[in-house]
Amino acid sequence: MIRISACLMWLLAWAGPAAAEAANAIPSEQLYYLHLAVTGLGLLFAVRMANQAFARKAFQLAETPTFPRYMTSAPQYYLGNGAFILLSSFIFLLLVLLHKDVIQIAEVASVPLPQAVFDAVKQKNVSYLMIIVGMGALYLYLLQQEANWNVLLWMRDLIQSWISVPQLGHKIVNEIQYALKVPATCLDDVVNNSAAVSKGDFGKDRRTIDRIWAELSYLRWWILERRNEGDDGTFFGEPSFTPDELLKQYRDISFSVNALKEGKALQLPATAETVHEQVKVIHRKFSRLVACYLLYQNGSKQRLALAARKFGIPFANEQFDNPLRYSIIFVLALIAAVNLGVYLSAILFDLFDGERLLFALSHQDFGRILSWTGYALSNYGFAIVLVLAVRLFAWRYMDGARQPPLLRYCWTFVLACAAGPLGLTLALKLNGHVLVASSSYLDTYFNMLRWGVGSGLVAVCISYFMDRQLSSELPNIDTSDILRRTLNSVAFALFTIILQLPQLLAATGEPAWSEAKLRSVAVGTTFVLTLALALVAQFGLRKPAQHEPLAIPVATPAE
Repeated sequence: MIRISACLMWLLAWAGPAAAEAANAIPSEQLYYLHLAVTGLGLLFAVRMANQAFARKAFQLAETPTFPRYMTSAPQYYLGNGAFILLSSFIFLLLVLLHKDVIQIAEVASVPLPQAVFDAVKQKNVSYLMIIVGMGALYLYLLQQEANWNVLLWMRDLIQSWISVPQLGHKIVNEIQYALKVPATCLDDVVNNSAAVSKGDFGKDRRTIDRIWAELSYLRWWILERRNEGDDGTFFGEPSFTPDELLKQYRDISFSVNALKEGKALQLPATAETVHEQVKVIHRKFSRLVACYLLYQNGSKQRLALAARKFGIPFANEQFDNPLRYSIIFVLALIAAVNLGVYLSAILFDLFDGERLLFALSHQDFGRILSWTGYALSNYGFAIVLVLAVRLFAWRYMDGARQPPLLRYCWTFVLACAAGPLGLTLALKLNGHVLVASSSYLDTYFNMLRWGVGSGLVAVCISYFMDRQLSSELPNIDTSDILRRTLNSVAFALFTIILQLPQLLAATGEPAWSEAKLRSVAVGTTFVLTLALALVAQFGLRKPAQHEPLAIPVATPAE
C-alpha cells in the first residue's frame, strides 16, 4: 500500500502539460464513467479499511491489550462501527466527488501544490483523473496508519469513547477489585468447587490473601459456569482472553495458597509475598475476563446494571443535571463571539486591503454587527437551546439516561442541523432580508439547510462535554492539561470551518460590502464563534453539587 500511494503521488506531481496532450484522445463521457468506476472501487476499499481501523486498536484493560468489540455491548459496537464507516465513506466521497471544492480550498489556503494540478482539475483532462486517484489512495493510506498525528483516526477514538470504550471496562474491573460482594446463594457452590476456600474467607479484610483468593475462586467458578453453558463460543474462542491459560495459572498457584493457609513451607523460590502478588495478578486477569463478558453480553445500560448487581458489584445510580441551566452561558458566549468576530474580521480585511488602522477602526457599521448577532442566535442559539430542552425532556420522561451516548449524539446532530436553518429562515423572512425576499418559507428553509452543519457540530460538542462532566460512561475531563484542551478547541473550530468553507466562500447578500470582504468576515466570524463555544464547553461547565442533579434510578434485580 505504501508503494502504491508513493507511485500515485508521483503521478499527481507529474500531472502537467505532457499528460494533458493525451487528454483529447479520451472523450469527456468516458472520463465521467472512469471517475465513477474509481469512486466505486475506492468506496469499497474505504468501507473495508474503516471497519478494520475501528476494530484493530487494542486498549489496556487490567494491564492486558483488549480489542474494542469486547469492551462494550455488541449493539453499541456495531452502532459505533457503522457510524465510523459512514463517516469515513462520506469523507472519501467528498474528496473524490467534490474534488473541485477540495482543490479550491487548497488554492485559497495556499497549499503548495503544482499549478498543473489546479489547471488539470479545471480542464477535466486525464491528469485530473490521476489526481482523483491520488487523493483517494492517500486517504485510504491514512486509514491504515496508527499514529497520534492521524486526524482521520481521532474521530474513531472519539466514537469509541461514546460507546463507552474503554471507560465501562475500567469501571467494572475496579469495582470487582474493591467493591465485590459475592452473592450468598453462590457461596456453597464456590467452596465445593474450589481449593483452599471457606465461607469465612469472603468476610475477611480485602487486603488479605484469604479474601483475594476466595474472590478469585468465585470469578473462576462464575466463568466456568458461563463457558459450560456453551452459548458463548465466539467470546470464549477469542485468542486474547486465553481462559485455559488462566485456569492453569489458578491450578498452579492453588498449591502454594493451600500450603500458606495450612502453615506449611513453600517450595523455593516462592515466598508468601510472591504468592500474594501472583494471586492479585491472576485476580485482575479474571476481573478483565468477567468485565468483558458482562459488557459483551448485555445490550443496554439497564441490562448491564442488572447483570453486574446480580454478579455482586454495585452500579451507582446515574446523576444528571438540568442541561437548560447552561443555555444562558452558551447564548452569552455566542453574542460576545459574534460581535468580536464580525468586528475584528472586518477590521483585518480593511487593513489587508490597504486601509489605515484608524479608518478601519472607525468605519465599521455596528448596526450590521447587531444584525449578524441576531442571525447567529437564530441559527446556533436556537439549535443549542432546543437540543438542551429535548435532552431534559428525554431524561425526565423517556428514559433518556440509559440511551447510548453515540445514539444521543446522532439525534443531536440531526436535530441541530434541522433546527438551526429553521431559526435562520424565520429570522431572514421576518426581517425582510433581500436575500430571501422573493422566496417562500419552504424554499428559503431548504436553501438554508447547508448552514446547519456548523450548528449541528457545535451542539454535539456541547452535549459531549456536558456528558463528560455528568456521566460515568464517559471519561472525566482532565482539567490539568489546559494547553491540550485549548488546542483541541482550535482543531475543532478549524474542522468546522473546512466543512463549511464551500458555502462560506460562496456567501452573498450584503450589499454594503464587497464579496471578498463578506466572505472573509463570514469565515472569520464562524471560526471565532465556533472556537468560543468549544472553549466554553471545555472550560465553562462545572459539576453540580450533590443535591442539584436529577437522579435517574437504575433498576435492581428482583429478589
